[in-house]
Amino acid sequence: MIFDTIPIPFGGKENATLSFYCPDLPKNTVLPKRPTVLVLPGGGYGNCSDREAEVIALRFATSGYNAAVLRYSVGQEAAFPQSLCEAAKAMAYLKENAERYQIDPARVYTCGFSAGGHLALSLGVFWHSDWLSEKVGKAKELLRPTAQIICYPVVTSDESFTHRGSIANLVRGQESPELRALVSLENQVTPETPPTFLWTTQTDKTVPYRNSVALLNALMENGVKTEFHLYGWGPHGLSLSDRTIQTVQNLAKSPENRHINPHVATWFPLCFEWLEFQFGAELLPAPSEN
Repeated sequence: MIFDTIPIPFGGKENATLSFYCPDLPKNTVLPKRPTVLVLPGGGYGNCSDREAEVIALRFATSGYNAAVLRYSVGQEAAFPQSLCEAAKAMAYLKENAERYQIDPARVYTCGFSAGGHLALSLGVFWHSDWLSEKVGKAKELLRPTAQIICYPVVTSDESFTHRGSIANLVRGQESPELRALVSLENQVTPETPPTFLWTTQTDKTVPYRNSVALLNALMENGVKTEFHLYGWGPHGLSLSDRTIQTVQNLAKSPENRHINPHVATWFPLCFEWLEFQFGAELLPAPSEN
């Protein structure tokens, strides 16, 4: 395993780091270039959840992908667009260093959870904006995810079904109707938004499923290729929904389910199938016998 930790400074702040995981390939590997996933953990823009970080990267790494986890600015440092600019710089870094890390630059995806889903989606809807390109000093195409994997996301600032803590951290110190409208991402989707794999659970009481439905409607209205899974049961923050993400706190809160649900855990193989169907590289032709 090749592992690097890369600082991602922005705006005079050095909070963000990118942890890169790359399986160390044999020199005679036929397809050395790998698709790569930029993982954006949740945490309400107040922290970066460990349960949605390295464990996700390693699952992709054992599936033939490279993966990188961005620990972005949170809490008092998270005011929009700080974290978004860090995510944009991280995406550009992966593409600019494709040769170094055996990355296929045509297949660099985002995978975000909860508030990290909001961050992934922010990059997905704003990558082609002049203001974002100018702020980070990178060409727009370097900022574009090939596709986005959006997991039980915070989407809206609509008070009737938002996650108030995430939005409060985003608008901290700069509250205005205009900014709240800007970070309400169901209204920012365009036909330029990357293809999207989206999932959530009907019983999520922290980030209501209506966030995902609002996003789904916007994606469909704009003709964005989308696959959506609404699971009937599951609390917030399920991550991989298997024993790899179990915590003492979860056991104490709900020992009857332990945040383990084999049915919800199907999101990962479904997501992997979707990525391969949409973007999988064609097999190389058989070598000539001459």
